[in-house]
Amino acid sequence: MTPAAPRPLFRDPVFDGAADPTLIWNPHEQTWWMVYTARRANLALADDVSWIHGTSLGVASTADGGATWLYRGTLEGLDIDPGVHTYWAPEIVQIGGTFHMFLSVINGLPSTWSGHPRTIRHYESHDLWHWTYTATLDLSSELVIDACIFPLLNGGWRLW
Repeated sequence: MTPAAPRPLFRDPVFDGAADPTLIWNPHEQTWWMVYTARRANLALADDVSWIHGTSLGVASTADGGATWLYRGTLEGLDIDPGVHTYWAPEIVQIGGTFHMFLSVINGLPSTWSGHPRTIRHYESHDLWHWTYTATLDLSSELVIDACIFPLLNGGWRLW
């Protein structure tokens, strides 16, 4: 019998700010992975939202159905241009042997919610650690965040 999961389920040991998680089965390790926005919740920053920006993607895994989680670090190699970036709300799906990640990206470390463009990038991986940039989605707005993807019954995918 699987033990009860703790509350909270997981706390990021570096910044205490795990948010916007996605769960995906890692067939190579036979573990569940949680990839999440590693918000910098424990930083004493100015009275603004800069603690939310400049974030990486944290990784934690569980081999016991979620009762215990092991912090694994952050995903690297997501930068396609120099400087600090904000990585938010990963959505990961597996199609065949390839993982696809759709990721909200903001360039820089803004101190406000508004006034800066946002994009959603597509990456691919075969092991969940090493990601290759594929494209920046052509969307109708520069104010998009937090992609969600779902397979359609007649084939194809819906992204919203």
